[in-house]
Amino acid sequence: MKRKPILKVSAQSEINTAELWVKMKLTYPRAWESDNGKLGEEGFKLWRNALARFSNTTIMRALDKAVSGEKYLDWPPRLPAFLAICKSVVPKAYHDRKKTLPKPPVSHKKALEYTRDIKKHYVKLS
Repeated sequence: MKRKPILKVSAQSEINTAELWVKMKLTYPRAWESDNGKLGEEGFKLWRNALARFSNTTIMRALDKAVSGEKYLDWPPRLPAFLAICKSVVPKAYHDRKKTLPKPPVSHKKALEYTRDIKKHYVKLS
């Protein structure tokens, strides 16, 4: 019988989610735990794993955005909605980063010339 791989979660991710949990509980006293459970339970673990890719700064910005808007006055956002908020508040520099490899230090033409020279030299030695 094969065991499922254990998901390793960083201590920082645990702390980030715990901080969010406490703030959500204070903001939505009845609704938060009735929807998501208590700190350390399955709901907490689900949120922790989903939020692991975000920094504490991003999570707290998302929390501020969620509770300051009119959409979540009476009931807290569910996980998919909160993830969308997190994505919307990720610093702009993250989105602006280049998604391609940097240019090589040598042009393609020079690299081909260099390769030909090496091959010529190698043939002479053989």
